[in-house]
Amino acid sequence: MLTTTAYAVLRWERRIALTGMQLQRGTDGQATLLLDGVTNAQGVQLDVPVGSGAAL
Repeated sequence: MLTTTAYAVLRWERRIALTGMQLQRGTDGQATLLLDGVTNAQGVQLDVPVGSGAAL
C-alpha cells in the first residue's frame, strides 16, 4: 500500500519530490499515510487517509 501510494503521487504530481513516508495508525483502526517531500524548494507534508473508512 505504501509503495503504491508513493508511486501514484510521483506519477500524478511531478512537482513534488518525495523524501520519506510513514504510516500512522489511530486507535480507531483508521490509518493515515504521511508523505514528506519538497516542492519549490520548500518542505511539504501530505496527510492521506487510507482504508475503507477514509474520507476524501
